[in-house]
Amino acid sequence: MNLLVSVVGASPQVVTETLYGLYKQNLPMPDKLVLITTSNCKQAIVDGLINQGQLQQFCCDYGLAPIPFCEQDILLITNNNNQPLNDAKTIQCQTHMANFITKTLAELTAHPDNVIHASIAGGRKTMAFYLGYAMSLFGRKQDSLSHVYINDEHEFVKDFWYPTPYSKVINDPRKGQLDCNQAEVTLAFIPFVRMADSISPQLLTSIRDASFSQTVEVINKAHNQQIPAELNLDKKRLELANQRVKFTPKELAFLLWLNSTEQGLLVGNSFEQSIQPTVSFLHIYSQLASDVRVFNGFNLEPEDFFEGDYSQIKPMERSFIQVLASNINAKLNKTFDKTLYKQLHIASTPENYDTRYQLVSELSLTITATNPINVTAADFISL
Repeated sequence: MNLLVSVVGASPQVVTETLYGLYKQNLPMPDKLVLITTSNCKQAIVDGLINQGQLQQFCCDYGLAPIPFCEQDILLITNNNNQPLNDAKTIQCQTHMANFITKTLAELTAHPDNVIHASIAGGRKTMAFYLGYAMSLFGRKQDSLSHVYINDEHEFVKDFWYPTPYSKVINDPRKGQLDCNQAEVTLAFIPFVRMADSISPQLLTSIRDASFSQTVEVINKAHNQQIPAELNLDKKRLELANQRVKFTPKELAFLLWLNSTEQGLLVGNSFEQSIQPTVSFLHIYSQLASDVRVFNGFNLEPEDFFEGDYSQIKPMERSFIQVLASNINAKLNKTFDKTLYKQLHIASTPENYDTRYQLVSELSLTITATNPINVTAADFISL
């Protein structure tokens, strides 16, 4: 569905002017209008587009199919209590406006079949800014952003709605008689950065549920590397940018293992021939869980390990490390955008015939637990 989304103030003429611009450029007409405004401007929209029939007349003049439009298509900006704003002159009202416009665009872009043409020609300057911002955040490849420009003679003329295909003379108190047929309307497309493709679906969903200020804070911190990350061992999850990633005890133990080593783990023949990596890993894992299957995977019973009997222990295979690192990275990559993932992931770097695994953590990573885990450098192998 093609949608024309426009912020509108006291001059609803911007709607028909934008439609004219689309028509002149042989672009698809919208199937639906979504007009965002404040309660003090609603009546002007109703009077002009509906009661006076300017929208219907435009379609008739240019032989276009009627564009469905009713009062329900006029979205009134509301506050946190869902009460419409009469205007937006206070700081608090500006906050409500930003939240409303951002959430509206988030909802409309959540439907993949919607194609949005957003117009910032109307409303207060801040309304236009917030709509442009929301388009940059949520806009997809099929969406576009524009402004309309009117020649000086016909600009700010109350009875001018669009250039007519025939002579239509109107009278303006300031400018005298004007022929609508002689007006010039230019639809200018505005390039904008589409950030949606670089943000993970999970983070995008979180942003859709956040306020304007919260969204700005999350994105700015992500790009400035200021956002804190918490690895909560009790809840077995990583918390970052209002998102949570659940890990298995094995994955948590591996993350703690990597986090304790500056050089990471060099996995190769020497690694696979030594029992030290197995002992080091199980030392952490045993403080998080006691799944018999994990111990059996190394030819051990939990009781043997706790009693220090390593006589039957099996060295750790590189495939064990590869699978853990791959699973953890997959969870991180699925949950966070590219910027955050780049700042927190497991890197694997070939070194001759071996591979070094390191935890890349450019964020402020905090590890929390009711019962602290014993993770000292002496307990681990760092090759």
